[in-house]
Amino acid sequence: METLKDSPRKLAALAEEKFTKVFGSDNNKITSVAPASVILLGDHTHYNDGNILTCSVDRFVCVTLGFSKDEKIYVQTDNTEHPVIIDHAKDHFDDLKFPSNRVLQIVQFLKENYNLPSGFVCSVCSNIPAGLGLGSTSAFNSAFLNALNILFKLNIDEKEIIDLIFRTEQNFIGKIANKALITASLKSKKDKIINYDFRAGKTDEYDFDSENFEIIICDTGLDNLKNVLCKERIEECEVGVKGLRLYIWGIKNLRDVNLDFLQKHIHMLPKRIYSRCNYNVTEKIRVEHALNYLQHNEFEKFAELLNDSHTGLSKDYEISSDELDYIVNESKNIEGITGSKLISCSPKLLSIGIVKKTFKEKAVEKLKEKYKEKFKSELIVYNLSLSDGYYNYSENNFVESK
Repeated sequence: METLKDSPRKLAALAEEKFTKVFGSDNNKITSVAPASVILLGDHTHYNDGNILTCSVDRFVCVTLGFSKDEKIYVQTDNTEHPVIIDHAKDHFDDLKFPSNRVLQIVQFLKENYNLPSGFVCSVCSNIPAGLGLGSTSAFNSAFLNALNILFKLNIDEKEIIDLIFRTEQNFIGKIANKALITASLKSKKDKIINYDFRAGKTDEYDFDSENFEIIICDTGLDNLKNVLCKERIEECEVGVKGLRLYIWGIKNLRDVNLDFLQKHIHMLPKRIYSRCNYNVTEKIRVEHALNYLQHNEFEKFAELLNDSHTGLSKDYEISSDELDYIVNESKNIEGITGSKLISCSPKLLSIGIVKKTFKEKAVEKLKEKYKEKFKSELIVYNLSLSDGYYNYSENNFVESK
């Protein structure tokens, strides 16, 4: 089983070592560490004022910043031999790759209201699995913006940091962007699930039974060719809401639609539009059940809901694949894998699962064997634990951000 178990301290030390090698040691530096975040339930309900259940996991981005000797920005990553040089006055983020495009966009937003008296140098180090998608992007944005905030003494509060990151992601991915993953990367507590209510704009926390369960991510190594469909699903839900408004007043979005009402009007919507609405409405119900299970410490029942969520994403939203359907369906028959589902809006075909610790090793090996037998390729499985949110790394000590 692949683990990539570098601790945040070790990863931060590597980031600072790389920083010194590239940019020198005579530079006051700030290092921030932020975890990847994942969605457990509630995918695609955020643009209908739904609830998303998310958490942060022990895979991290470390960003080390220091002052540059000019007004340019220098970004060194794991994948670049030499720093990418950015002229924020001339360059455009569309011409840059991640993470340099996010760096430039955030800087341009900051310059609207804050004074950045000079350029800066930036070293990035990460052990987040490639292709994790929105959860890894949120981690980088959280680590980078917090480090920049400290380096230039900008005094940006946490709410504005979340808003700036959200605004940045909207520029790149539109309405797919959501504050739940950003909030998890910044504010998570170890072994806690965050419930983000998009209508209320509030969060609350629930216990993850880490004594008995762990999270796994299954990586097929394949590109997600249906990733582009996520934006189409937003438009299709909007079409459905407009159609349903003909039969009842006061519907803002699908959060206001109950399942009974939707089913009574099944013939009033095109089949494809009905299916998109049906997923959103039933996922809302699944999240309600999930919160009830978490409140009553029925964690296994909570985990089983991931299977139903995947079925909805596969059948109603049609954003799954043969490989992901196989992983989820086979997992149901393997002792110890309690629930699993696809990770949506990821550039790669990945799934997330919740497994019982006592059966983990045998369960994962059996799943990998079955997958290889079926598809003649290896399935990489990452073993994850829940993590605290963003840290400021200073003088070899971690100080949890408040």
